[in-house]
Amino acid sequence: GGQATFYNVEENEGACGGFDTNTDFVVAMAVGMYGDENSVSQYCGKTVQITNLQNGNTATATVVDCCPTCPIDTSLDMSPSLFDSLSDNNEDEGVFPISY
Repeated sequence: GGQATFYNVEENEGACGGFDTNTDFVVAMAVGMYGDENSVSQYCGKTVQITNLQNGNTATATVVDCCPTCPIDTSLDMSPSLFDSLSDNNEDEGVFPISY
């Protein structure tokens, strides 16, 4: 398991290369799993099915970025729309436990 957080996807180009929007279902993978944040990871472009362990909501997202500030190596930093689709309280919740 890991922890879900969210970020403004539109601020910068993702570590995988390219730009995404806050409405895309995309994630930044914690640097401990992603690898060198200055390189394109083997996980770039891969899809991951994510489950919120608090409510059972699931969604599929694409790895597009690296999260050097994620608190644990199994964290996923999500686009706001993905985070909202998985959570009950949208961004008010802040974080929730996940499996993927």
